[in-house]
Amino acid sequence: MRQKEPLRTLNEREERELQRVVKASSERVDVVKRAQALLAVRAGKADQTAMWSLSRLQRALRRSDLPQIARETIRLTLHECGYSYQRTRTWVRTGYALRVRKAGTDTTYDEQTRGAKKTDRAGV
Repeated sequence: MRQKEPLRTLNEREERELQRVVKASSERVDVVKRAQALLAVRAGKADQTAMWSLSRLQRALRRSDLPQIARETIRLTLHECGYSYQRTRTWVRTGYALRVRKAGTDTTYDEQTRGAKKTDRAGV
């Protein structure tokens, strides 16, 4: 989902309030993390990466000013700004299936699909 309105810039009062929240020991942890994330975006701490995963964004933020930020905090902050998280798609060839096992992912092949052919909606 695309963001409906672009992010606006913070005014001085808002930025001071976010800095106060970050330094306050009496604030809830999630509020402090959200304020830290907003200040990091404000400071322009960005990477040249075109596609971000939550893990990649978390690593970038942890390298900068937010060593303890969680993926869920990032997801919630992005969601509040109008962005949605999309799972990456994986594609498997016809006849093959990925099975998740305790020891890892296993690829299996169905022998019966070898002779199968595609049919259109009319069944031809």
